Amino acid sequence: MVNVGLCGFRKSGNYLNFRILKAIMSQLGIWSSYNLYSNCWSSFFQPQDLAFPEELEADEVLIDGSNVILYKGPHRLRYESNQFNLNLFNRKSSLVWTHQAAMKEHFDFFGPERKWIYVIRDGREVINSFMHFLVTPVLLKRHPEYKINDVKELYAIPGYVEKHIKWWKEDIDAFNKLQNQYLLIRYEDITSDKSKQIIRILDFLGVSTEIDLDAILVETSFDEMKKDAPIHVRKGHKYDWKNYFSDDHINSFKEIAGETLIDLGYEKNNDW
Repeated sequence: MVNVGLCGFRKSGNYLNFRILKAIMSQLGIWSSYNLYSNCWSSFFQPQDLAFPEELEADEVLIDGSNVILYKGPHRLRYESNQFNLNLFNRKSSLVWTHQAAMKEHFDFFGPERKWIYVIRDGREVINSFMHFLVTPVLLKRHPEYKINDVKELYAIPGYVEKHIKWWKEDIDAFNKLQNQYLLIRYEDITSDKSKQIIRILDFLGVSTEIDLDAILVETSFDEMKKDAPIHVRKGHKYDWKNYFSDDHINSFKEIAGETLIDLGYEKNNDW
């Protein structure tokens, strides 16, 4: 049995890696979802309410003190750890997914045998992709408190972009403290040479069984994912953030997280 944890800031390429991992596990005959087993979300969502078709299969979690939270924004199913059968969860969930920052509690709760992957992406692309996601009809329906459906209007809110830049930097800082416990997957690497990164994932998981790599490449191609999840998969182009960042946004990013971009190798060519 291969148990995996997938961690990364929202819109960092998590869905692409979810698709890859599910495809690998499905080929191995070990794909399993606690959410589907327990049917815990059936009364919350209709198919048209989903951001991507496999969303109800994705065992997204948050840890809050001694609480295990099964999460599908904005809904939360909260369990005290002494009331939640983590052994059953770990048996039924071959892939735990979290957008929560990296933390040792994930290893404590879900066991040392679960291998964790951290997904990273240029923070400017992350912020831009997330801003566009926030104004999609699916998310607006889930969060009626969100009133803005024009991404440029969202960008114009004072301090709003800056808040998300700060959160992205904090997420990277948390990962850096635990980086030796994760396989790091860069979104840019997996989109430029997916075969190589899938082989890295297979090696990390200790999977020696023959895998149909070509089938995974087709299943996780941009066109296929765009067809299956048009809301969640938008453009996939580099530098789209330049169409939306104002000079103030650029200066704020440099001030808040410019050093982080440099440390991660995302500003080698001064591409502001």
